[in-house]
Amino acid sequence: MKFKKTLCLLFVSFAFLSCASYVEGSKEEITIFSNPSQATVSIDNKICITPCDVEVSKKVDFISIYKRGYPPQKIKIKKKVSSWFWANLLFFPLGMVVDYKTGAMWDLPDEINIKLKK
Repeated sequence: MKFKKTLCLLFVSFAFLSCASYVEGSKEEITIFSNPSQATVSIDNKICITPCDVEVSKKVDFISIYKRGYPPQKIKIKKKVSSWFWANLLFFPLGMVVDYKTGAMWDLPDEINIKLKK
């Protein structure tokens, strides 16, 4: 009986080892708009034409965008720390390292609007 309780406790501990990774994952879909539209976007080794939806790693930091007649731009993505990342403090603080390494600790914006500059 003691073995079963220990095994159950161990399972629960590992289930919450990295809360953000477990609940939200390390990828997220974002929608990218540009003004003017039909600009080419390069993000996380993927290319799309705006407006577009693209699934990216939460570790991504920049978007490159270009359109004929406009200089290319590199835009930094504004990320927030996921509230699930902080939940690791309650369950198993080592999970913070896992969430950091996988990128799951970040929340990306649902959409990004980029105004191309001449």
